[in-house]
Amino acid sequence: MLTVVVILAVVMLVVMPSLGQRDDLSTSAAARLVVADLLWAQNHAIATGSPCYVSFATANSSNGGGFAIYNAKPFTSPLINPITSKVFVDSFGVGSTFPTVQVSNIKFDAASNTVIGFTALGQPTTSTPSTPAGSESTLASTGTITLTAGTNSIVISIEPDTGHITLP
Repeated sequence: MLTVVVILAVVMLVVMPSLGQRDDLSTSAAARLVVADLLWAQNHAIATGSPCYVSFATANSSNGGGFAIYNAKPFTSPLINPITSKVFVDSFGVGSTFPTVQVSNIKFDAASNTVIGFTALGQPTTSTPSTPAGSESTLASTGTITLTAGTNSIVISIEPDTGHITLP
């Protein structure tokens, strides 16, 4: 009987830590959400023949950052997600689906660029939220979005010219 108790105690010591927070899974799931929404925006631009923009915000002291999808500048109201019928805005951090995940870095050529757009051909462009429509720059180097939860980070890459979006 004592042997069974000891074996159960050892099993619990091994199993219990894995039942806690899984930042690696949260980061991976959030990255798949971002990639899916970027692909939707790119396909929307191609299907409609007009630009589509994804505006990102990095984490700050009050939230974990996030993004919204628009079809016109200036950004007034996000597009409606055809699946949820809600505005196309996804946030990270406390109070969100991914409370431990945050947008820790955005790199779209210049440091001030936080918007990735897609042309009617699916080619990525980059700009600031205040850049007038039609004045965006073609993405010159691989754009990246870094999501972080705890010690886990995933970098989403967007290739210039083709707009190919990849996860590691």
